[in-house]
Amino acid sequence: MKREKWIEESKAKLAQWDSKVSEMEARASSMSEKARAEYHALAGKARVRLGEAKAQVAEAKAESAEAWDNAKDRLQKEWEKNKKGFEAVLEEMREGVEESEGQREDAEAEGSKR
Repeated sequence: MKREKWIEESKAKLAQWDSKVSEMEARASSMSEKARAEYHALAGKARVRLGEAKAQVAEAKAESAEAWDNAKDRLQKEWEKNKKGFEAVLEEMREGVEESEGQREDAEAEGSKR
């Protein structure tokens, strides 16, 4: 893959990931204080992964065309590692939202029975 194409695709994915984290963070406002704290810790982990991936894109941009041929395999492996880590954290965040929403619905249902 050419460097410019890899950079463009990576930047698009980063924007998508950033949007997902922001969306998930916004949903945290309805959580209990404890759940919100745990959730924000996960969001912090996701932001770290985003930062690492952004650094990889910056590194790819700084590479000359000749050096890109030597660096692309290493950068792609690092990208995949960060992608897996980010997706794992995002899944934890999704599960946290679903669990918190389920608990809130249960509490609301319990309250309406009274």
